[in-house]
Amino acid sequence: MGVICLHLLWSVHRACQVDGFANYKVLSSHHEVNRSSVGKTIWEPGSKYYKIAQNQNWLCPICGENLHNGEALETHHIVPLVKGGTDEIDNLQHLHKICHKTVHRNEK
Repeated sequence: MGVICLHLLWSVHRACQVDGFANYKVLSSHHEVNRSSVGKTIWEPGSKYYKIAQNQNWLCPICGENLHNGEALETHHIVPLVKGGTDEIDNLQHLHKICHKTVHRNEK
């Protein structure tokens, strides 16, 4: 069954496809104001996860949204470990949870 999530907070709309259903997200002005500073405090500056986000310019490479817009985050292996990938920074990406599910759904 698909995931449908409807958040009516303010005025910035975004839609993602999940299991064939539209997943509409509306970002609040709170997220708009805080996403550039609050998100950068999640990881210790200089840590591996901070560097991954920094390498991505703090954007999700799938949807292009800021990583810290209120959505859950997951770290994705570009080349899966089972296919010889590593846990090195150049093989990792931070994705929104919904975008991560989309990537793996499309791999099948």
